[in-house]
Amino acid sequence: MVFASNTIPTDFGLVLAAIAGAGSLLLIALRFVPEAKS
Repeated sequence: MVFASNTIPTDFGLVLAAIAGAGSLLLIALRFVPEAKS
């Protein structure tokens, strides 16, 4: 992450971090939804 922050602009890095965080949360939510329905 240190090297990425030095080579990639901070705004672009923050956007990637936000997308990665939201994507991981969506994957976790999709995993629990079928279990809750059943």
